[in-house]
Amino acid sequence: MLSPVKIFDGKGNLKEIVTRETIEERHWKNLRTNNHIFAVKKSTPDMKLLIKKIICGACHTEFTTTHARTLYCGQECARKMVEKKRKEKLRLKKETQQNEKSSSP
Repeated sequence: MLSPVKIFDGKGNLKEIVTRETIEERHWKNLRTNNHIFAVKKSTPDMKLLIKKIICGACHTEFTTTHARTLYCGQECARKMVEKKRKEKLRLKKETQQNEKSSSP
């Protein structure tokens, strides 16, 4: 159940009141246009799914996803890559420190 919404300006004055009917109409219109959000839970013929095939950055296996920013096939691969990046960062830091020591007289 949605309630009416009061919109105020920057000074705290009431600008407009959006009715319950308008809010419900906006809500249902938004749900109809963003069907890919519910692709995992429901499957109806009129839904347009945003399914992508991606190669995992850690184990290089191909997998399908509905998320736009997915890089890894699971949490285990994500943890592996975080650890790998952390170790690489430490290695680069040590190398720069050694180069600074060797270059200074």
